[in-house]
Amino acid sequence: ELAAVQLEALRAGETVQKPHYDFSTGEHTDHTLTRLGDKKVIIVEGLFALSEDLAPVADVTCFVKTETHVRLMRRFMRDTKRTSWPRREIIAYFKTLENEYRTHVEPTAANADIIVNNDYQAAAEARNSEVFETQIKYPAGSIDGDFISKLGGELIAPTARQVDLFYN
Repeated sequence: ELAAVQLEALRAGETVQKPHYDFSTGEHTDHTLTRLGDKKVIIVEGLFALSEDLAPVADVTCFVKTETHVRLMRRFMRDTKRTSWPRREIIAYFKTLENEYRTHVEPTAANADIIVNNDYQAAAEARNSEVFETQIKYPAGSIDGDFISKLGGELIAPTARQVDLFYN
């Protein structure tokens, strides 16, 4: 595989032509000349970084494990930013990708020296997505509950403070 050959070449101090994948077009657009010089560490990341071709070239391997809902939310956030696809198409595409993930990516965890669980943290994911809204709600005190109801709201307990983070 090209990646394994190029990684070996980089480790030997050689220059390689690294392809660049453009997610907006779905094509490899250009090739960048890359040489690492005397660098001691090369970090390779990606869905297939632990493939049968690439894993043996690495000194240490790590698989980052995520649950399905994490992959869905991240896919959704990424694709709403970088494509013009409607939300339904993104979700339909995810179903296909999820099957491919289970068939081709998840099994590569067996090639890992280390497995890291990347747990979902809703507040952090929302902030990182750059498409979120925060609502902080405080008790209304002496405001009339009927007035708030007419505005479509509701009073919360007098001592409560509630913070909601959600995606737009």
